[in-house]
Amino acid sequence: MKNFQRGFVSLFLTAIVGTMFSVVLISLDTARSKGQDARIRANLSSLRPSAEMYYDKNKMNYSVAHSCDEGMFANDTNFVAFITDLKTKTKTNLTCFAEASTYAVSASLSTPGEYVCVDSTGFVGAGVATDENSKTFCKSNLTN
Repeated sequence: MKNFQRGFVSLFLTAIVGTMFSVVLISLDTARSKGQDARIRANLSSLRPSAEMYYDKNKMNYSVAHSCDEGMFANDTNFVAFITDLKTKTKTNLTCFAEASTYAVSASLSTPGEYVCVDSTGFVGAGVATDENSKTFCKSNLTN
């Protein structure tokens, strides 16, 4: 009978330790996702000064771009480095638009359907980059 009790206690303790380990792993995954989202937000915020310097340097023109691989996003080393960093290190999906006097860039976050966006109006927040009627901006009223 004592062997049965010892076996039961060992099994019970193993189950408790396994459950605690699972909770720790889930918490670490959540923290990793939040850290990645913070990095994406910080990188997008740092894009704004580079965009303004590009605008000034290029005779008050952002240059037309309908993807992250053309226009100002492909012609400036700061943007190329920024976009490469985001794509490779965070695995985010980027959307980039630029017209002569406006730009907008958005990135997907770890939670499906959540995006962060920056644009030439100074907007930084939840939204997606949009190009309508030769004007680019962040559309913040997401309805999916």
